[in-house]
Amino acid sequence: MNPESLSSPSDAQREEAIRRKIVEFFEGGWKRVATNIQLASSHLTPSYSEYLKSPLWKKVIRPRILARDNYLCRRCSGNANRVHHESYGPEVLAGNCDEELASICEGCHDFIHFDDSGKPRSEAETARLLAEPKTDICFPAPKYDLRKDRTYKYPTEWRRMSAVERAAWSREYDRQRCLRLLKKHRNNAVWVNLLTRQLREVHGIEIKSP
Repeated sequence: MNPESLSSPSDAQREEAIRRKIVEFFEGGWKRVATNIQLASSHLTPSYSEYLKSPLWKKVIRPRILARDNYLCRRCSGNANRVHHESYGPEVLAGNCDEELASICEGCHDFIHFDDSGKPRSEAETARLLAEPKTDICFPAPKYDLRKDRTYKYPTEWRRMSAVERAAWSREYDRQRCLRLLKKHRNNAVWVNLLTRQLREVHGIEIKSP
């Protein structure tokens, strides 16, 4: 037997220690003080920040909820990359009450927590917005400039755009980019073949050969 194995705690032991620590925090009257979810590490108590970095959250609870929801945002049904806490009770943080956790995209997460001025919403308002499906798709028109643009230049509204809106904006940006590059490189057969295939396969646009 490896002597180190006698003193090194197993993953299960470390996870159980984290669970006990969470319960102790709450039983001792620990309260959440976060107001800015987007900058969680700066606005949460050290205890909660530590929890968000723990293996229990990062490797067990968070991926379990995302997989349960098929990585779909509860609000817009787009790609989810966040998990929202509807409750911060000890059973929820310990991973024993998944019903209080919801997969959500970054934009919807920001929207349900903050109004347009950046002011934190009430818990009731956050819960109401989460429960209301977002079916409309609104996004600013992308602007692509061949002389300046080398990478995406996201609009100022990006932070609060849902995953569906972000995907739609990105597709439109790419469509404009392809059309403009096609015009610029119309005499280059390699570019023409590449861009016409992109437009056909991704955007459903058939470009007739000259």
